[in-house]
Amino acid sequence: MPRVVGRSSGTVFQLDSLPTLGSGTEGVVYRAGDAAVKVYTADLDAVAVDKIDTLIRFAKAVPGFAWPVEPVHDTAGRPVGFVMPLATGESLEALTDARKTGTIPDGRKAAIGASLAAAVAAAHAAPALTMALGDTVKAGNIVIDLRTAAVTVVDAAAVSLFRFRAADGRLIDAIETLATPGYRPPEALANPAATPSRAADLFALAVALFELIFGRPPMEPQSCAATVGLDLDDAVRRGLFVRYTAHPDFRAPAYDPVVVPADIDDLFRAAFLGAPHLRPSAAEWVARLTAWRDSKAAPRTARAVPWQSRAVRFARRHEAAAAAVIAAIATVFLGVWVARELPAALRPQPSPPPKSAPAPAPGQPVGPPLLPEPFR
Repeated sequence: MPRVVGRSSGTVFQLDSLPTLGSGTEGVVYRAGDAAVKVYTADLDAVAVDKIDTLIRFAKAVPGFAWPVEPVHDTAGRPVGFVMPLATGESLEALTDARKTGTIPDGRKAAIGASLAAAVAAAHAAPALTMALGDTVKAGNIVIDLRTAAVTVVDAAAVSLFRFRAADGRLIDAIETLATPGYRPPEALANPAATPSRAADLFALAVALFELIFGRPPMEPQSCAATVGLDLDDAVRRGLFVRYTAHPDFRAPAYDPVVVPADIDDLFRAAFLGAPHLRPSAAEWVARLTAWRDSKAAPRTARAVPWQSRAVRFARRHEAAAAAVIAAIATVFLGVWVARELPAALRPQPSPPPKSAPAPAPGQPVGPPLLPEPFR
């Protein structure tokens, strides 16, 4: 289609003149200034339109996502997509593919991870809205601003909504079944008809965080003969989380040079190896990652301030005792000086040797030269 129009603003987007940001089986995303326009390949049905309208209403209550801000229709008036904010930065997928995550400092990784977990926590706690993020949480949709550690999850309209109010007043569900290999938990792989859930979101969140921190997927072993034909979903089914499990045929690959706190590794173990209902919540990830970030970011001067404050309080509290100690030390030094110097001052001093008369100066002739003797 050559162009689309914003439903409420009337803005015309001439698609053939806009650069593309990405494309897939669902459709194409175009860049239009400081906004992005997603146009679906197939026409949107009534449920999809109601879901987009609902997400627009709740967008401000759930930060961290590039939610739809306006639907768009084609020249015939059919709904075909939506406008969303433009996310600036690089996707986590691009960073891992280029091996750039290894250049991100530990503290910055922790800050980025906390931002991502905070977005998932906000979605799970959205007021009056039951949401499962599903295929939205994956490396290709996580856009990171490395300067600020801000995270934006794009393609947010791919979430599933449960029991939300349609335009005609009915309570309906909008279920999205798309899934990317490596992000579905074992229970979902065992039951492909399973409904998207928050427990599955938490598995996908842990996978994305692992990719951010270590630079590789958690179920990706070191390349060897046994890995031929092994895809990421197969590895999840077999529980090949090689950093946390031992296997005779698989070893862990080379990860980013990062020193991970033990409690962060414990969260990964619980997310990958524990029961679905025991997976760490997004809020738990936020708390642990924030603590890790703060431990890496505390400047030296910040550590010195409490010590200085304690020293000042100690000095004030013991000011009198300190003065007494100083006076005692001064007294001791004075006594030593007196004992050493005063007796010498009181002893009789020897008389100085008598001064001898100065030697006479050599005689010089005085008087007239005719009578020298009397004047010598």
